[in-house]
Amino acid sequence: VNCAGLGSTELTGESMYPLRTALVQVHNDGRRMPRITAAHCLTDDAGIEGQNTVAVIPRGTDRLVLGELIEPGKTATDLTLDSHRPTQQLLTRCIEFLPMLREAQLVAARPVRIGLLPARPGGPRVEHQPGTRILHNVGHGAAALTLSWGCALRIVELLQQADDKVTVVADKVAGAALALAS
Repeated sequence: VNCAGLGSTELTGESMYPLRTALVQVHNDGRRMPRITAAHCLTDDAGIEGQNTVAVIPRGTDRLVLGELIEPGKTATDLTLDSHRPTQQLLTRCIEFLPMLREAQLVAARPVRIGLLPARPGGPRVEHQPGTRILHNVGHGAAALTLSWGCALRIVELLQQADDKVTVVADKVAGAALALAS
Protein backbone atom coordinates (compact mmCIF):
# COMPACT_ATOMS: atom_id res chain seq x y z
CA VAL A 1 0.00 0.00 0.00
CA ASN A 2 1.51 3.28 -1.09
CA CYS A 3 0.91 5.73 1.77
CA ALA A 4 4.09 7.66 1.04
CA GLY A 5 2.51 11.12 1.05
CA LEU A 6 4.77 13.59 -0.74
CA GLY A 7 7.22 10.72 -1.27
CA SER A 8 4.73 9.30 -3.79
CA THR A 9 6.19 11.70 -6.34
CA GLU A 10 9.53 9.91 -6.07
CA LEU A 11 8.04 6.42 -5.88
CA THR A 12 5.43 6.62 -8.64
CA GLY A 13 5.77 9.94 -10.43
CA GLU A 14 2.50 10.98 -8.76
CA SER A 15 1.76 14.70 -9.09
CA MET A 16 1.69 15.94 -5.48
CA TYR A 17 2.09 19.27 -3.71
CA PRO A 18 2.42 20.25 -0.04
CA LEU A 19 -0.20 22.03 2.03
CA ARG A 20 1.49 23.48 5.07
CA THR A 21 -0.73 23.30 8.12
CA ALA A 22 -0.37 24.85 11.53
CA LEU A 23 -2.05 23.95 14.81
CA VAL A 24 -1.67 25.55 18.24
CA GLN A 25 -1.72 23.43 21.41
CA VAL A 26 -3.00 24.73 24.74
CA HIS A 27 -3.60 23.15 28.14
CA ASN A 28 -7.12 21.89 28.80
CA ASP A 29 -6.82 20.74 32.41
CA GLY A 30 -9.47 22.99 33.98
CA ARG A 31 -6.99 25.14 35.91
CA ARG A 32 -7.11 28.44 33.96
CA MET A 33 -10.42 27.96 32.18
CA PRO A 34 -13.27 25.45 32.21
CA ARG A 35 -12.24 22.16 30.63
CA ILE A 36 -13.53 21.72 27.07
CA THR A 37 -14.75 18.19 26.37
CA ALA A 38 -16.38 18.50 22.93
CA ALA A 39 -14.93 19.56 19.59
CA HIS A 40 -16.05 22.86 18.07
CA CYS A 41 -15.45 23.46 14.36
CA LEU A 42 -16.42 26.00 11.72
CA THR A 43 -15.49 25.17 8.15
CA ASP A 44 -13.95 27.59 5.72
CA ASP A 45 -16.39 30.20 4.37
CA ALA A 46 -15.48 30.88 0.73
CA GLY A 47 -17.41 34.15 0.94
CA ILE A 48 -14.87 35.55 3.39
CA GLU A 49 -11.42 36.40 2.11
CA GLY A 50 -8.45 34.66 3.73
CA GLN A 51 -8.20 31.87 6.26
CA ASN A 52 -11.27 31.53 8.46
CA THR A 53 -11.55 27.90 9.58
CA VAL A 54 -11.87 27.40 13.33
CA ALA A 55 -11.27 24.11 15.11
CA VAL A 56 -11.10 23.58 18.88
CA ILE A 57 -10.49 19.88 19.47
CA PRO A 58 -9.80 18.14 22.80
CA ARG A 59 -6.81 15.75 22.68
CA GLY A 60 -6.28 13.37 25.53
CA THR A 61 -7.25 14.52 28.99
CA ASP A 62 -5.36 17.79 29.20
CA ARG A 63 -4.82 19.36 25.77
CA LEU A 64 -6.69 21.28 23.11
CA VAL A 65 -5.62 21.55 19.50
CA LEU A 66 -6.59 24.85 17.90
CA GLY A 67 -6.64 25.27 14.16
CA GLU A 68 -6.63 25.33 11.32
CA LEU A 69 -4.34 26.97 8.84
CA ILE A 70 -3.67 25.68 5.33
CA GLU A 71 -0.98 27.24 3.11
CA PRO A 72 -0.61 25.63 -0.34
CA GLY A 73 2.92 25.30 -1.69
CA LYS A 74 4.68 26.42 1.51
CA THR A 75 7.28 24.03 2.91
CA ALA A 76 9.10 25.75 5.81
CA THR A 77 8.29 23.98 9.06
CA ASP A 78 10.41 25.98 11.50
CA LEU A 79 7.67 28.51 12.31
CA THR A 80 6.69 29.82 15.73
CA LEU A 81 3.75 31.80 17.05
CA ASP A 82 6.01 34.87 17.24
CA SER A 83 7.48 34.49 13.75
CA HIS A 84 4.41 33.57 11.69
CA ARG A 85 1.53 36.06 11.46
CA PRO A 86 -0.98 33.56 9.96
CA THR A 87 -0.53 31.32 13.01
CA GLN A 88 -1.10 34.31 15.29
CA GLN A 89 -4.29 35.01 13.32
CA LEU A 90 -5.36 31.38 13.74
CA LEU A 91 -5.11 31.73 17.52
CA THR A 92 -7.02 35.04 17.41
CA ARG A 93 -9.84 33.43 15.35
CA CYS A 94 -10.18 30.63 17.88
CA ILE A 95 -10.29 33.10 20.81
CA GLU A 96 -12.90 35.25 19.02
CA PHE A 97 -15.00 32.13 18.42
CA LEU A 98 -14.64 30.78 21.97
CA PRO A 99 -13.65 33.70 24.28
CA MET A 100 -12.78 31.44 27.25
CA LEU A 101 -9.63 30.52 25.26
CA ARG A 102 -8.19 33.94 26.26
CA GLU A 103 -7.29 32.25 29.56
CA ALA A 104 -5.74 29.19 27.92
CA GLN A 105 -2.06 28.55 28.54
CA LEU A 106 0.10 27.52 25.59
CA VAL A 107 1.81 24.15 25.89
CA ALA A 108 5.40 25.13 26.71
CA ALA A 109 7.14 22.49 24.60
CA ARG A 110 6.27 23.16 20.95
CA PRO A 111 2.95 25.00 21.23
CA VAL A 112 2.84 25.37 17.44
CA ARG A 113 2.81 22.21 15.35
CA ILE A 114 3.61 22.59 11.67
CA GLY A 115 3.16 19.83 9.15
CA LEU A 116 3.03 19.23 5.42
CA LEU A 117 -0.11 17.56 4.16
CA PRO A 118 0.31 15.80 0.81
CA ALA A 119 -2.28 16.95 -1.70
CA ARG A 120 -2.95 15.79 -5.24
CA PRO A 121 -4.62 17.54 -8.17
CA GLY A 122 -8.03 15.92 -8.52
CA GLY A 123 -8.15 14.76 -4.91
CA PRO A 124 -7.09 11.54 -3.18
CA ARG A 125 -5.96 8.45 -5.04
CA VAL A 126 -7.39 5.36 -3.34
CA GLU A 127 -7.19 2.51 -5.82
CA HIS A 128 -5.47 -0.56 -7.15
CA GLN A 129 -2.90 0.29 -9.82
CA PRO A 130 -3.91 -1.83 -12.85
CA GLY A 131 -1.36 -4.44 -13.89
CA THR A 132 0.47 -4.30 -10.54
CA ARG A 133 0.09 -5.48 -6.97
CA ILE A 134 0.20 -1.90 -5.64
CA LEU A 135 -2.62 -0.09 -3.86
CA HIS A 136 -2.47 3.70 -3.59
CA ASN A 137 -3.78 5.74 -0.65
CA VAL A 138 -2.33 9.22 -1.16
CA GLY A 139 -3.15 12.87 -1.78
CA HIS A 140 -5.80 13.57 0.85
CA GLY A 141 -4.57 17.10 1.57
CA ALA A 142 -6.50 19.14 4.12
CA ALA A 143 -9.19 16.45 4.35
CA ALA A 144 -6.74 13.76 5.54
CA LEU A 145 -8.16 13.38 9.04
CA THR A 146 -11.74 13.45 7.79
CA LEU A 147 -11.13 10.89 5.05
CA SER A 148 -8.64 8.63 6.85
CA TRP A 149 -11.05 6.02 8.22
CA GLY A 150 -13.07 5.68 5.02
CA CYS A 151 -9.98 5.45 2.83
CA ALA A 152 -8.37 2.91 5.15
CA LEU A 153 -11.53 0.80 4.99
CA ARG A 154 -11.47 0.98 1.19
CA ILE A 155 -7.84 -0.19 1.14
CA VAL A 156 -8.79 -3.10 3.43
CA GLU A 157 -11.58 -4.01 0.98
CA LEU A 158 -9.10 -3.96 -1.90
CA LEU A 159 -6.65 -6.10 0.10
CA GLN A 160 -9.40 -8.59 0.90
CA GLN A 161 -10.14 -8.88 -2.81
CA ALA A 162 -6.54 -9.96 -3.42
CA ASP A 163 -6.16 -13.73 -3.66
CA ASP A 164 -2.63 -13.85 -2.30
CA LYS A 165 -0.94 -13.04 0.98
CA VAL A 166 0.35 -9.52 1.61
CA THR A 167 4.04 -8.79 2.13
CA VAL A 168 5.27 -5.47 3.53
CA VAL A 169 8.32 -3.97 1.86
CA ALA A 170 9.83 -0.84 3.42
CA ASP A 171 11.13 1.96 1.24
CA LYS A 172 14.05 3.83 2.85
CA VAL A 173 14.02 6.87 0.53
CA ALA A 174 10.40 7.86 1.00
CA GLY A 175 10.00 6.43 4.49
CA ALA A 176 7.01 4.53 3.15
CA ALA A 177 5.83 0.98 3.04
CA LEU A 178 4.40 -0.89 0.11
CA ALA A 179 2.18 -3.88 0.78
CA LEU A 180 2.46 -6.24 -2.14
CA ALA A 181 0.47 -9.34 -2.84
CA SER A 182 3.02 -12.14 -3.11
